[in-house]
Amino acid sequence: MTTTMSNHKEQQRELELTQLEHDKESTELTADSSLGVDGSLIVLDSTESTEETTDESTESTTTITTATLSPQDQQAYEEQFTKEPTGGDSTTTTSLFPSGQNVFSSTSILSKPHYLSNEIAGQLWLDIDRNGKRGSFTDSTLNALEQDSGVTGVDAIVLVDCDTNTEVAVTKSQPVRGDGQVVIQKVTETGGVAGGYRFPEGLSSPGRYYIVYKAPVDFRVGANTLPLREVKAERSEDGILSYFECPFLGGEGEMFYEDAVGNGEFDYGGYCGRSVGCFEVGRKKDMEDKFETLVEEEGSAYGPDDMVVVYPS
Repeated sequence: MTTTMSNHKEQQRELELTQLEHDKESTELTADSSLGVDGSLIVLDSTESTEETTDESTESTTTITTATLSPQDQQAYEEQFTKEPTGGDSTTTTSLFPSGQNVFSSTSILSKPHYLSNEIAGQLWLDIDRNGKRGSFTDSTLNALEQDSGVTGVDAIVLVDCDTNTEVAVTKSQPVRGDGQVVIQKVTETGGVAGGYRFPEGLSSPGRYYIVYKAPVDFRVGANTLPLREVKAERSEDGILSYFECPFLGGEGEMFYEDAVGNGEFDYGGYCGRSVGCFEVGRKKDMEDKFETLVEEEGSAYGPDDMVVVYPS
């Protein structure tokens, strides 16, 4: 069964990143990197105006450089962005596995709603207030800053086969700078490109996949991801993590349930993360036969033989 929705924004493959304070361990990382942001300097525009915001819960300060606009122009800029935050709270055992291990049964997976798309794609964005949600219902300035942020130049974003846990393809968040630096850019000033990534290779044949993200220097992978413990880690004499890799494991997610039951809430520091659950690629007619409820974006026109991506809700 296929249904229609009018707003596809909540189904975007968005990944939240957080930047870290400059005197913390994160500034010493020298990894290939991918997603994650939790830092102290967020350059949204090269201008003179600087605003500081303090997160009292973590006692850290984020410095945001923005353009100098008149009050009228600032209001007009902020009004571009609807105050409808997307995303969710931090990943916990309770939120991910409310029905226990049964959530990973084929019956459970095939019966819950799934969302149709014609691409494997997503966007890395900066979670300024670190609450796991992109945007704000009440703060129009924060709402605009988060919705208009894209984390660019992040590499080691890996598409992984869900059944074999093997690498299929690797990409970077766009646009990529010549100096290879990871920077924050405005989505509106890059034609919607900033922070975006995609895997066209994944649509060439049927399969099931998940995505693994590796945090770049000064960044951490944020909410709505399953945490992975870094491997091949190397530390300097003073204990600073200087190199690591991210493993490909977990399949549909059973191992995370077992880990949570045996060890409590899992939090490996945000160096590595992966998408929750697996998504499937196949011909639309085959996906309609397989899944009970498919939600299709209003205005889309996928033919029965078109290759589509089916994302879990």
